[in-house]
Amino acid sequence: MTRHYGHLGPAFIERLVAEQSDLAAEVDEFAQVDGFATTRPLQGRAAKVLALIGLAGELATRYGLTCWQEGEALAAAIEAFHAWAIGQGGVRSEHEQILANVAGFIERHGDARFSGVESDPAHTPMVRDRAGWWRDDAEGRTYLFSGEGLAEALGGFDLKRGTEALDTAVWLVERENENRSIRLTIHGSRLRVYAIRPAEEGEV
Repeated sequence: MTRHYGHLGPAFIERLVAEQSDLAAEVDEFAQVDGFATTRPLQGRAAKVLALIGLAGELATRYGLTCWQEGEALAAAIEAFHAWAIGQGGVRSEHEQILANVAGFIERHGDARFSGVESDPAHTPMVRDRAGWWRDDAEGRTYLFSGEGLAEALGGFDLKRGTEALDTAVWLVERENENRSIRLTIHGSRLRVYAIRPAEEGEV
């Protein structure tokens, strides 16, 4: 091992210089990833430092200089940020961020990108970029997300982790056995959807 100590750094710098990428812009982009989200200035600075470290790891992987999988360095940087933030008074947990993302998506698009399952398509305005449907009952309004709509609403979190968070928060109000989704016939088509009823405001 000592015979090859120090080879990786120069090789990384050589590739980085040759690529002539806008590193500052890429760091800013990485710092906007949901896992680094914070409104606190001190944590924002720490997030940017760790985003730089995560970006370096991802670039090294892209250059073929590590044996890591794509995304591993970023995930490790986010984990380090959360560990540091806990000691500084906390930051939104992953589950809290997922719930906030879904609630925010519904608030922004609940009227424009969803329509009622009982509505007559012939007498309902066309829904552009549909994310799903809604259904009202005595308990309130349930949003029936398509898989693509929920993936967008999660804001970068994968579907498995997202549905785990929604399930834990009891926002997934219907399911089929082990599936966190259900099959419904909507306007003549058999579809698989995620039945989500967000908590009341203030419970996120």
